Amino acid sequence: RHPRCEMIGLEYGEPFPWDLVQPFGGVVGSGPSGNSAINEACKQTVVMVDFSLQPFEDMIRLAKMTKLTWIDHHKTAIEERNRAMAVNSFVREAPPMESFIPLFARGVQEVGQAACELTFRYLCPGMEMPVAVRLLGRYDVWDIQNAAVLAFQYGMRAQGEWHPSDLTAWQMLFDDPGMVRDIIEKGSAVLDYERAQSAAYMREFGFVGDILPPKSMLKITALCVNLGRVSSMTFSSADPSVLLFCGYAQLPDGRWRVSLRRTDGSTVDCGAIAKAFGGGGHAGAAGFVADDLDWMQRVDAGEMADTRPAPTAAMCKEVVA
Repeated sequence: RHPRCEMIGLEYGEPFPWDLVQPFGGVVGSGPSGNSAINEACKQTVVMVDFSLQPFEDMIRLAKMTKLTWIDHHKTAIEERNRAMAVNSFVREAPPMESFIPLFARGVQEVGQAACELTFRYLCPGMEMPVAVRLLGRYDVWDIQNAAVLAFQYGMRAQGEWHPSDLTAWQMLFDDPGMVRDIIEKGSAVLDYERAQSAAYMREFGFVGDILPPKSMLKITALCVNLGRVSSMTFSSADPSVLLFCGYAQLPDGRWRVSLRRTDGSTVDCGAIAKAFGGGGHAGAAGFVADDLDWMQRVDAGEMADTRPAPTAAMCKEVVA
């Protein structure tokens, strides 16, 4: 529908393509205060979903130089927004229509709803949310009391990748209840297989390790595994006393992608830990990218894991204090 729209996927730690969002013609005006501002007509439209730039000063820069719509549900990003708004609340537009608008006026940032749910609510106000969007969203915030949530997630994975521009496929998914039922049925079988495979993988390759936040003497103990794509399902066979899980794998550029997950009932703040490493996310699941493996230390096999202090919410707050 929008042939000039360019979709850009980003991970934490990847450089942001500032060259693609520069104002048209680079036109800058000057207001009565003498400060420069970009004319609204020259700004490009940017929609950022389920992501924020680090450091957060880059989000402020992006909001000032573009027509930014920001839709996000990550706890760490929203906390950063609140701090930024307290000292930098408005964007001044250039003359001749000089005005002051809230820094992140476009979009919605809210914890508890998935980004796909927030996006549908923002773009389609008053419309009933498709079942597919709701099921995908509930998985993203780990609201899995409904068995269909996990089954639909794994059924969608078995479908392979759907390009965002394939409007026909997405329209069928949103409008055809039979298609959703078929995906759930397929996902149930995939889920049984995944549980068995994850348990076997963790028995063979799982180990206890300490996460070592920078500029801190703390050691945060976790059950670790060298695996690139992890979810809470990966660790579902673990001892229930384990409070924090960590999966990591090397990227093609030599850096390491790290994913953190906590168990149900745990007070560990994964987002706070990830933020200490320049990443972010939710209290229950978060991640970061590291240049090396110095952030982690394997616990000696002779040291009993149950004698080590369990990670707590207070410990996580101390990490980023």
